[in-house]
Amino acid sequence: MTRSVHATLTKQATELQNENSQLKEELVFLQQLFADANRQAGLAIQRVAVERERDGAYRYSLLVVRGGKPKDDFVGHLTPGRDLASRRAGSPGSQTTLALPDEQPAVAPALKLRFKYYQRLEGTFEVPRGAQVRSIMVRAFESGQPAPRATRSLAM
Repeated sequence: MTRSVHATLTKQATELQNENSQLKEELVFLQQLFADANRQAGLAIQRVAVERERDGAYRYSLLVVRGGKPKDDFVGHLTPGRDLASRRAGSPGSQTTLALPDEQPAVAPALKLRFKYYQRLEGTFEVPRGAQVRSIMVRAFESGQPAPRATRSLAM
């Protein structure tokens, strides 16, 4: 019984630490958002995080922000591109690029943008078995515009 209680308390403590970290991160973001309210209007991809979830799958988290005092919603989409390195036994590593949502249409709804001040996006994407993500480049497009409004790269 003591072990069970100890395991439960340890799990709860870990969950509280994770929640505390997330709240601190959100506080910093909100402070930055209010500080940027007087800044010139524009779009920025403020944060990009990618973590390996399991073999063949990665979890992403993005934060897209508008500066200034927008009057209407921003409507558009994101197009993340990933550079992958494949390693197979007995062969040299090869480099390929995975473009979302073109190559994985199921993730397209998660990449839609519609917000006034900011929007968080989270989800997962698949990569071929044995491949590793080396870098990611995220581009934000406004609906009807051919050129991206914001771009952000992350080397892993």
